[in-house]
Amino acid sequence: MLIALGEGDCESVGSGWLAQPANAVSSLAFAVVGLLLVPWALSPAGRERVIRMLIVAGLVVTGLGSFMYHGPQGSGSQLSHDLSFLLVLVILSAANLAAGMAWSDRTLAAATLGLAAAFTILLFAVPTATNIAAAGAIALIVAGDVVVHRLGSRHLPWYAVAVASVALAVPIYAASRTGGWWCDPASILQGHAAWHILGSVAIGGYAVATGAVRLRRDRS
Repeated sequence: MLIALGEGDCESVGSGWLAQPANAVSSLAFAVVGLLLVPWALSPAGRERVIRMLIVAGLVVTGLGSFMYHGPQGSGSQLSHDLSFLLVLVILSAANLAAGMAWSDRTLAAATLGLAAAFTILLFAVPTATNIAAAGAIALIVAGDVVVHRLGSRHLPWYAVAVASVALAVPIYAASRTGGWWCDPASILQGHAAWHILGSVAIGGYAVATGAVRLRRDRS
């Protein structure tokens, strides 16, 4: 049985330019967070600036990809929706692992490109493997976080923002899936939309929280 794009995200799928208005508009939270982080990204020099700009670019692309998936739903929108989010996690986790394991710039670039290629091939070959890919990306984030923690204290306020956002986002995501207790397809208050906002804040907050640790490592 062919499942319509976005059907599992509860909101009714219409036939207009915005197939899922609440989910589409809220997707842009990722792009907004990315743009707000531009001054932060430009503040350091060297490798950390490159990492931060890649994170900013990834967040903007994630917002646009998710908007295309929930909005116009054109050809390739599912891949752009899934892959763009995963690549942000890849960039962030690889950067943290590189800081903790003292990777050279060349090793960091190779690891990032290799992981990105692996996720891209997986989603091209098996479009339904999104959950498996997401689990792998989250495992990388956890590994990177453990490594960064060993280097020194993360920026506590932003780390708290990231952790609190994740703690809210995960149960909201589960509850607002199609068939969940917080699923009302006709409502303008969609749980999946809240997930978009909380998810973007979590990634942005975590990037800032770990950025200072990576920067100290680069200068040591």
